[in-house]
Amino acid sequence: MPRIDFSPATKRIIAARAGHRCSFPECGVPTSGPGVAPDDVVTIGVAAHIFSASPNGPRGQGGLSAFEIGNAANGIWFCPTHARLVDASDGAAFPAEALHRYKREHEQRILALVSSARPNHLARMRVTGPLLPFRGHEFSLAKLTLVLGNNGSGKTSFLSTLSSYSDPCRFWRRIPPARSGHIMEVEFFTSERHYDFAFSTWLSPSGSVQVERRRQGRKVFALYCSSISHASCAGPGISVQCLARWLGVSDAVVHMLIFELRQVSTTFRDLEITEHGQLRGACLSSSPSSGQAGRLKIEIAAAFAESIARQTPTLLLLDDFQNQYGAAQISLLSDPRRRSQTVITDTAPPAGWNRAQDYTVLSLEPQRIGRGQP
Repeated sequence: MPRIDFSPATKRIIAARAGHRCSFPECGVPTSGPGVAPDDVVTIGVAAHIFSASPNGPRGQGGLSAFEIGNAANGIWFCPTHARLVDASDGAAFPAEALHRYKREHEQRILALVSSARPNHLARMRVTGPLLPFRGHEFSLAKLTLVLGNNGSGKTSFLSTLSSYSDPCRFWRRIPPARSGHIMEVEFFTSERHYDFAFSTWLSPSGSVQVERRRQGRKVFALYCSSISHASCAGPGISVQCLARWLGVSDAVVHMLIFELRQVSTTFRDLEITEHGQLRGACLSSSPSSGQAGRLKIEIAAAFAESIARQTPTLLLLDDFQNQYGAAQISLLSDPRRRSQTVITDTAPPAGWNRAQDYTVLSLEPQRIGRGQP
């Protein structure tokens, strides 16, 4: 296959999205400016390929098609120094995942500058705590983050840890505290802000669980939703009341979310509420399958997270929805225009994963997580 270079138009898009600044972390130098003549412009920036323009180039081509190799999504804007650096030694020190993160974080910084918006995109997270295979590790976050792992690898414990930012009690329900105590720390980083939270849990002599907030930084809302819930939607159909119980909100909030869902969903656009509070539509049979019910829950939770994200950084945590995602839900959750971000768990990439837009994948070690000992 011959070398696939970016077209001049694609190079202009890559440069403009980077604000004509180098995307390498802590660089950001301007790459264009005035030339000698009054109508002359000097540009020193480089539109670098994330996956290589040539089959044997740095980082390879990752199975991408010729169109994908030459697309702006595969390009990142650098100054000449960092363009050479990331391709040195066949790009071994700078894998494609790292360059995608550099591009994502830099474009979020530029977006915040040009729109005067708060940079609420959570770019990275760091988790420190007991009995977890990933303690002390730092991970990248995209609009949609897929956590892959076998049963017992710690996927639910991972989401419980993240949700502890909003509800510390959720963590010790999953991993009971020891008498000596556990200290849990969850940190989130945007391009310009640091959100920090820590708490400790321990068992008192009487056996009751004690929780103490040790440090509370700026607020991040972590919304945990599981398809396996005591507030299940029993009966022949799905009602407003059962969705309200599942989300822990009022019926009025669910009415509002369904109205918003009809404006943006490609699956549930014709959803209606009967006088008895039941949900009906061509997309929903009178006795919905688990797949139909799961997809509706996913989109309702996504609408709820998006409403919260208008005020504060929001992370939607979807657990145990295996085999219930469709291409429409994957496309919705990974849409770069969304304010909220989503983390999902599965044992393999879900159906419709090829429709994902802004995403990253985190694989957990296949080791079983133990439970705390009193």
